[in-house]
This record gives sequence, C-alpha cells and structure tokens, in this order.
Amino acid sequence: MEWVLFAVLGLSAGVAYGGLGIAVVATHRGTGVVNLAQGAVAVWGAYVYAAMRDTGTVHLPVVGIPFAIATGGPASPLVAIVAGVLSSVLVSLLAYVLVFRPLRNAPQLASVVASIGITTVIESIVALQFGTNQTIVPSFFTTGTIRLAGQAVPTNRFEALALFVAITVAVWAYLRFTRVGIAMAAYAENARAITLMGYSPTRLAIRAWTLSGLIAGFVGVMVASLTPLNPVTMTLYIVPALAASLLARFRSVIVVAIAGGALGVLQSIVTFLKTEAWFPTWLQIGAEDLLPLLLILAVLVVGRGSVTGRAAAIAGRLPAVNRPRSVRGPVLAVIVATGLCLMFFNGSYRFAFAQSLIAALLTLSVVVLTGYAGQISVAQLAIAGTAGLLVARLAIDGGLPFPVAAGAAILLATMLGTLTALPALRVVGIQLTVVTLSLAVAVQSALFANPSLSPADLGNVPAPSLFGVDMSVRAGSNVARAQWVILCCGVLIGAMFLVARVMGGRTGVRLLAIRSNERAAASIGVGVVETKAVVFALSSALAASAGVLMTYGLGQFSSSSFDVLSVGLPLLAFAYLGGITSIYGALVGALMVPGGVVYVLLTAWFDDPGSWYLLVSGCALVATAISYPDGIAGTVSRLLPPRREKSHQTVATTEPDDGIATPSDVQRTGPGAGFKVRGVTVRYGGVHAVTDVDIEVAPGEIVGLIGPNGAGKTSLIDGVLGFTPCSGEVTIDGHVVSRSAPHRIARSGLVRTWQNPDLFADLTVAENMDVARLPGHPLRTLLEDVFGRRRPMLLSAGVLDRLDMGDRLGAEPSSLSLGQQKLLGVARSLVSRPTVVLLDEPAAGLDSAESLRLGSHLRALADDGLGILLIDHDMDLVFGTCDRVIVLQFGRVIASGAPAEVRQSPAVVAAYLGSESAPDPVPSFEAGPHPSAGGER
Repeated sequence: MEWVLFAVLGLSAGVAYGGLGIAVVATHRGTGVVNLAQGAVAVWGAYVYAAMRDTGTVHLPVVGIPFAIATGGPASPLVAIVAGVLSSVLVSLLAYVLVFRPLRNAPQLASVVASIGITTVIESIVALQFGTNQTIVPSFFTTGTIRLAGQAVPTNRFEALALFVAITVAVWAYLRFTRVGIAMAAYAENARAITLMGYSPTRLAIRAWTLSGLIAGFVGVMVASLTPLNPVTMTLYIVPALAASLLARFRSVIVVAIAGGALGVLQSIVTFLKTEAWFPTWLQIGAEDLLPLLLILAVLVVGRGSVTGRAAAIAGRLPAVNRPRSVRGPVLAVIVATGLCLMFFNGSYRFAFAQSLIAALLTLSVVVLTGYAGQISVAQLAIAGTAGLLVARLAIDGGLPFPVAAGAAILLATMLGTLTALPALRVVGIQLTVVTLSLAVAVQSALFANPSLSPADLGNVPAPSLFGVDMSVRAGSNVARAQWVILCCGVLIGAMFLVARVMGGRTGVRLLAIRSNERAAASIGVGVVETKAVVFALSSALAASAGVLMTYGLGQFSSSSFDVLSVGLPLLAFAYLGGITSIYGALVGALMVPGGVVYVLLTAWFDDPGSWYLLVSGCALVATAISYPDGIAGTVSRLLPPRREKSHQTVATTEPDDGIATPSDVQRTGPGAGFKVRGVTVRYGGVHAVTDVDIEVAPGEIVGLIGPNGAGKTSLIDGVLGFTPCSGEVTIDGHVVSRSAPHRIARSGLVRTWQNPDLFADLTVAENMDVARLPGHPLRTLLEDVFGRRRPMLLSAGVLDRLDMGDRLGAEPSSLSLGQQKLLGVARSLVSRPTVVLLDEPAAGLDSAESLRLGSHLRALADDGLGILLIDHDMDLVFGTCDRVIVLQFGRVIASGAPAEVRQSPAVVAAYLGSESAPDPVPSFEAGPHPSAGGER
C-alpha cells in the first residue's frame, strides 16, 4: 500500500495546481484574461513569507531603490503568512493597473506576451533579491504523522488539503451567491450586459485581480511550507494548473479544484509506479509531466466545441501584417551585418552574432506561425530541440555526415511538428497556447532531460563538412570560424526567401484569411485544417533548422539550450518585441535573445548580466505590448514614408482554376438542381433551436426566410453549412452534403454571407475575392508559391462591377462604407460559382436607398440563374424581392408561400405583433425595416 503514501504526498502539488487554477479562473471570469504569470505571483508571495520567517525582512517587488524593510527579527507564522499573501495581492494589482488594464482592448497575443514579461520580471527580481538556490522554509503546518492503510503519512498534507478546500468553497460561494461575485463571474461571458447593469468594469477587474492574488499568495505560502522552495519549479506549476482550467473551460471553480488536486495525486502515484520492475525504462524520467498533456488531449477529444462554433469565429486581433512583397532589404541587411562582423569582430562577439543568426530562424518560425497564421504557439523550441537531439543521434550513433544527418533530422522534426497542428484544429487563441505550453514542458521533461533518450554520454557531434570544406564552429582558440558564420548566414537567407515567397503568394492570402476569421474562410471553401497543417509544417521546418544549427554550434546536444521557461517563452516574447508580423521583426527580435548580440554587448556593463538582462527585457516586453503592439520593426516602418504600391491590375479569364465567374456563368437546371433541406434540427444542449425544418431553393429563385429575433434563422444556416451539429438531410444539386466539413459544402456550391460583413481585414478587396477562388490543396499552393512563377491576381471584375464596386479592388475593407462591406461580402460569396448563396441579413445597417439597390442587385443575380436564400428583417426588401417567403418562430416553420399570402397570415401577424387580433400587418411590412432590424443575436 505504498501508493497511498505517495498519493498523500502528492496532495502538496495538487493543492498548488488546484489553487493556481482557481486563481486563473478568478482572473478570467472577472476580466477575460488568462494570466500565465499566476505561478510567478505565487513564487513572490512564497519568498516574502520565507524571508519573514527567516530574518523578519519585508521585501518589495522593486530593484534599484531600497527594497527590504527590517522588522527586528524573525516573524511569527501568522505575520509571515499575512505578509506573503498581501505581497502577492500587491503584485497582482500592480500587474493589472500597470499592464493588463492598458491592454484591455489590445490583441490577445499582447496579453500572452505581457504575462511572459511579468513572469520574467518577477523571476529576475527573485533572483536578484533571494538568489536561485533551493530553500528550506519553516512550515506553519504540524510535523506529525498518522497511520493510513498501514503507512505513516504526514498530517501536514491533510491540513493543507483542508485549507485548500476552505479556500475553494469560499471562492465558489463568493462567485455564486454575492451580487458582485455573480457580476464578476458573468463579466467574461457578456461584458456589455454587465456594464449596462451599472457595474464598473474597472472595479470588477480590481476585485478579480485581488481575489486571484489572495489565492496565489495562499498557494505560495502553503507550498513553501510543504516542499523545498524552488522558483523554477513553482513557476512551472502554472502548466498543470492551466490544464485543469482548460478542463473546466475557465469557468467552474469546483472542477478546477478537483482536476488540479487529482493531477497532483496522479503524478505522485506515477512516481511510485516508476519504482516497479515492469515500468518502462525509457519513461523513468518525465512520465509524470505527461499527465497534464494527456488531460488536455482528452479534453480536446471528448469535449465539444471547435472553431466552427459562433464563439470561435475570431481567435483574437493581432498586430497589422507587413506582407513581404520583396526580401531584398532583409537579405541585404543580413549580408552586410555578416560581412562587418567577420571583418571587425572575433571571439565571443562573433559567436554571439552567429547565435543571433540561428535565433533568427526560430523567431522567423514564430513570425510565420503566430504573426502570419494567428496560431499562438509556444512549442517552437520543443521542435527545435527535437531536431537537435535527432541530429546528434544520427551523426554520433548513426555515423551520418552533416548534410544527410541535418536533412533527416529536419524532416523528422517537421513531421513531428506538423502533428502539433492537431490540437489547433479544435482550439484557438490562448487555449492553443495552453496546449502547446503543456506539450513543450512534456517534451523537455520526458525527452530532453531523459538520460535513456538523450544520454549525457552521447559525446560530441562530428564537425560539419560541406563539399569538403570544414564548417566547424571552432578551431583552437577561434570560437566562431568564418565558415560557420557564413553557413548560418546562408541558411537564414534561404529561410527568408522561402518565407517571402510563401507569404507574398497565394498561401499568404489563404493564411491571412484564416488569421482574420476561420469561419468566414471556411464558408467560402478554404480548408482550415489542411492550411493549418501546412503552416505548422513550414514553421516546424524553420525551427528544426535552428535546432540542428544550435547542436552543431555547441558541438553536442544540450537540453538547457531548449529550456521552456528560460528560452521557450522568451522566444515568443522577443519575436513580439521585434515585430511578430514581419521578417525585419524576426531579425530584430533575434538580436535580443539571451546569448545574442545585445546580451553580449551588455556584459561590458554588468558583471553578472543574466538576471539584470531578464529584468530589463521583461520590462521592455511589457512596455512594447502596451505601447507598440506592432513591435520595434512595425513601429519603425509606420514612422517611415509609406511605399508606393502598384495598382491592382484586373485580368479577365475563363479558366476554371483561375477565373471568377459572373453569375451569368451559372447554368444549373434539372430535377436535382438547387438546394434542399429535409427535417433539419439543431440542438444546443437540451434546447431545440431549430426543429424539423424543410426548405427548397431552385436556381434563379429568391426565397426569403424571416422571423423574430431568436427564431432560429442563423442557427438553421449554421447547421446546414456544417458550423453547428444538426440532424436531417441537406442536398445541393442532388448531392447529399449533410455532416460534411464547411469548406467542402462551400466547394459543392452552397455558400453564405454573415450578419456582420466578416471580411478579411488584412487583405485588400481584390484579395478578399481572391481567397474564394484559390485552387487545389494548400500544399499544392505552397509548392507553387515556392518553386513556381509568381502569378498575377487574375480577377474578372464582373461581379464587383455588377455590384457597383469595380473601382475598389485595391482598397482596404476598413475604408469601405457599411453598405459597401455588405456588398463585398455578397461578391466574395459569388466568386466560386455557387449554386445557391445564403445571405444572412445583408441589409442590416443599410439605409433605405442602399437596401433598395441591394434588392435590385439580388434580383439581377437571380435572373442570371443564381439561387438565393435571403434572411433579413427589412420587410420591404424581403417582400419586394423574394419569390417565396418562409417564416420561422421558435425554430419551426409557421408559414410558407408567396409574399402576399405570407404577409396576410394570422400566424405571421401574431409572431411579429404578439396577437392574432392585431391590426392589418400590411402597413407595418411596407413602412420600412422592421424595428428589430440589425441582426439576430
């Protein structure tokens, strides 16, 4: 029964995971922020508690001014606990007031980077004030034991569990039963509604951050009293805490507490199982760190919800993109800098420059994946480390020469990195960050630090040689040979050309569409899954190339070079600091990474630059996230005079792959043609949003779908087009498309528009249209971009001309009026030659004249053979344009027929006016837009 002892011992970690998870949930429920620095907040409280118990000194979270106040001797446990907890509250409130409040309207990525910056700042202050050695702290718990299942187990674990349960119940009761707690808990769900009820968002946020600081402070104090205090270990407690939070969807305090506690206990039991003879040798190290990752994967597999849901339409705004039209500038800058370095520097400065060249590959991979594709991942260093380990094994054990070993390692690591795209198919934004962070920690612990898989006695990697030329990094006292620097420079230049070709081509257009809005991209035929897999592969290849060079540069595989906390998280942060949406930004960020050019230059100013550099860089990250979300490179580019862009050339074409058909090209007739819905039902949990609905739309026919707000109109088309699970049968041109992926339904000839225009903000009007006609699989497009001839944008202006927008091809969507944005959404849906288009409130927000013009455009499109299902609250538009009208109420069809027949229906009058005895509805239909116009919510 030894496992019982280990299970009890695991309560210390379980309390930490559950407590930090509750703190994360408290912050998220009150502000919508997922604070990755919550573990660091707990670390600070733990060290303040330790210092009070040891010397009675109160430490402040600052440096450069007197930061410690002596109180005259060691403090009592109660006083030390109060000081530790309140210090965590202080740090939490400072984080909100100084950082997250200014970022309340910033991109989600800025909050992630700010969290990393705060973690870095706290870690550096702890190192400067307390050192980095492991510390034994006097405990305020008792030191006795009790007998349980024949084992002597410490009572302090049960005392900690009791305190943890009390904290959990108190937080749950506060959020559940107090008015302010309920408002704070509901704020993240509907901030506008809570604000309209009279609650101040700032006050609610202060309460949330105070509560999370209190919880984190108690966690820090408790853990410091149970186990040796280690800043790195406690900071990484945030990973299983985030796993528990993700299981609870960042909502339920009780679920987080149970999941976090269970994780700690299970990890301890796995530690016991590793002593059994049957346990695999290769899993002796790091097995327990796989559990948070496995929990997350289980949540993704079993849990419901994906990017097709309404709430996942947009992963979060990102800084503006600088698409690389040419790479001559960055390439010239790298060549000139390399030449100057080789001519005027040697030794550590030259080696630092080479390190920055390698780091530029890593930051470039982050730019591609996060900046261009919008996937906030922190697994790039794990992929680089995997490639570094593989090349060491292949070169040493396998005896493969440099080009072969390097190529094989990059290929294998790229394949493994592509697998990280699988979680990205179901989660976006901060949730993907949690997934990839757990993956990175698991890989570091179970692979890099595992002597069975990466043995310390692996030895030195043979010096690289290319075409008979020795490319080794050092020879005698020369620690950075020119050949090595030139090799790093050449690989980086090749990578920049690759990225410029891809992002400047059609793949870039596809990626930026997904970055802006995944649902809108899927609705016009973009395969989100395939495109994400391709971009993950490209980013992984760049990271793997860096990992191979890092291993050859060190002469051996070093797991410390791929540490998540000291290198992995700062990698994302420095890429953001340089400018995460441009190649120049990758180069600037690479100069500032630890061990790079800026770091080595600062060694002349500080005897021990490590902690000070982390402090300065952490502050710089936070300041950049707040003031310059485009990063250094992006800010500089905005200050320079704008480059003169070439005007968009419109080239007519009739080729199936490259042309855009006008509606007159649609010639589909016959008994199987058109769009048919049979018995479609949409449920949200136990609620029936749509029940047993039948609809038909023939080519050349306009069918109106109306009903009060909440009638189920948008839910119906979400279900029909695969964005929401539904039952029933959907056919298009006689082919059943029920339960197909949204992009496949779009390619079959059934497309839609959205209540909001949902245009791709980073693309021009012409490029918005171009997305819908991109041919083939994303991998084919990628290969054409890399190896093929850059093809001009082939646009037939027929669609835009017919909608009076033929002169706006080069405009940005944000420069268009609302009416023009609506028309662009309609035009974009027509590009792929659909059989039927479903228009979701295209007239919402338009004035009478614009609505009238829209109706005439729709009638002309239908006359050319296009089928249209029109959803709108503008009764003049619906009854003046449609051939037939269908009315929904509470998800059921209550009327269907000709417009004149439907508008006289007593059921329709009751649905709109609330009573069958209401007056003649004709005046209200003909008087203009319905009072509820503006969209179904």
